[in-house]
Amino acid sequence: MLKSNKNIVQSIKSISWLLLIVIAFTSIFSVKVNAETVEISETAEITEATEMTETLDTAESTEINETSETVATIDNISEITAENAEIAENAEMSATAEISEIAETTNIEELTEVSGPLTESDSSITARTTNTGSATRYIVANSIIRSAPNGSIIVRPWRPFLATGTIEGAWFKFTYNGSTAYVAMSSTRTTNPPMTGYAKSKLNVRKTPGGTVIGTVIRDDQVKGVLVGSWVKFTYNGNIGYVYASLLQKNPVEQKYVYIKAGSNLRKSPNGQIIETLGMPVYVNANVTGNWLFFQRNNMTNYVYNSNTQTTPLTVTGYLKSDTNARLSPDINGTIYDILPIGLDISGTMNGNWVEFIIEDDWYSQTCYVHIGTLCKDPIIQVRYAKSDINVRDYNNINHIVGKMSRGEFIKGRVIGDYIVEQKNGMDIAVYRHILSPTPIPCAGYAVPNTNVRNTPNGSVLGKYSQYTYVSGTWQGNWLKIQYQGKTG
Repeated sequence: MLKSNKNIVQSIKSISWLLLIVIAFTSIFSVKVNAETVEISETAEITEATEMTETLDTAESTEINETSETVATIDNISEITAENAEIAENAEMSATAEISEIAETTNIEELTEVSGPLTESDSSITARTTNTGSATRYIVANSIIRSAPNGSIIVRPWRPFLATGTIEGAWFKFTYNGSTAYVAMSSTRTTNPPMTGYAKSKLNVRKTPGGTVIGTVIRDDQVKGVLVGSWVKFTYNGNIGYVYASLLQKNPVEQKYVYIKAGSNLRKSPNGQIIETLGMPVYVNANVTGNWLFFQRNNMTNYVYNSNTQTTPLTVTGYLKSDTNARLSPDINGTIYDILPIGLDISGTMNGNWVEFIIEDDWYSQTCYVHIGTLCKDPIIQVRYAKSDINVRDYNNINHIVGKMSRGEFIKGRVIGDYIVEQKNGMDIAVYRHILSPTPIPCAGYAVPNTNVRNTPNGSVLGKYSQYTYVSGTWQGNWLKIQYQGKTG
């Protein structure tokens, strides 16, 4: 019984130990499972956190990239805006230039637009871009040249020109008149741009740039073609010709008809050497260059300062250089009304290069014209000597004789027609000039004893002839001009 009880007790212990082992094992397994669960949970949290971090990083990166893209876009918009502004301004200037060209262009038969293909030297200049980044471009007419991208405007050249520089994004950087300049790339070309200009003066037309001369264009001729380097290529008398571009200007030479006042200096160049000083006014078709006008006179180019001219007719007084036809119209073929004598004074108003004046007759007045070139500023003064005794008349009553001139006497006066007129004792006396001598009258004879010899008429006594002495000389009025002991007396 006791033994059985022992066995029972022993069995209970064994079962108890077994239960304890099972419980311990179960606890250990549970702890392991929980640990793995925690590890899995932590891993999941870490993974989720990592994914969130990566998502955040991606979002930040995306935002940064978007910001960067936005900035680039803004820069691009700025550049595009600048280009658009350039295009708009160029378009406006181009339209203005075209309107101006349509209004001002003078057609010249032999100067027509270039047709036909360009030569190899005229072709695209794309190949002239080098590996160093420099580039050669034609800059089109009226482009806006700036001091910096979108900077202040330096100039808007009226014509295209060729420049070498570098491309910086939407801008072309180059040197203009010694300073750094920029122009929008949209205003540049690699092909030959069109160009129209007007000759500043007579120009040589060449077969090739700088080549053989094949002809000329005169001042103000229109040249229309394309720019090839520094030359304009155009059609000349059916052939290709070239003129140097810088010798052309944008607009035709401004011209106007003006009256140039008497006393004005005509010069070889502005402020240059004086060619002549006008005694009488003239009427000319002049070209305007700043404050100066230039025109052709006596086969020379003459310059006159603008303030010495006016567009309204001038009043004028002059004296006829010779016998002159008075005409009924201001025309070389106008009907002749009368023949006016040399020296006659004419007062009137200019009508072109003619002077309009009135001839008063007994019964009526007649408007007549003489050319300004027949007049001189001052009266024609002559000195004439009487070959013999001659009548002296009253000029205002020419048939009235008021005295005589003795042989050798002279008269100094103004030429009016057939007479020399001198004012003497309040009267205009006249002597018929065609019977007078232009040189003193020679005389020879014997001086009576005690005749004084004087240094001038009525002057100091140089000496005296004590006896009859043969003398010779020329009459000077009532005095005989001789040589006395080596002196004039």
